[in-house]
Amino acid sequence: MVLYILVGLLALDAVILIISIILQPRSQGGLGAAFGGSTGAGTFFGGRGGMDFLTKLTAILSVVFVILIMAVNFYIGSPGGGRYNMPAGASAPAPAENTGGK
Repeated sequence: MVLYILVGLLALDAVILIISIILQPRSQGGLGAAFGGSTGAGTFFGGRGGMDFLTKLTAILSVVFVILIMAVNFYIGSPGGGRYNMPAGASAPAPAENTGGK
């Protein structure tokens, strides 16, 4: 259950992070301006407030992304999360043979 919550938060963070990267204005042009980033964000956040906001949001979401990746890794590696790991000394199952007639 905890793993599902962590992976769900990780996916949500990744989507918002990608959106914040795409919407950052590139010197008064690019995708940020195409979605109203140069005019709408300028009036809402001030002169350069929109760019500063998206830059800070991207940095914060990047740190949260790394923390969530580490949390998932630690959870899977913990003794309680060990049920997702293959037991020591076990080998992968043999591939099924094709017995169909061709």
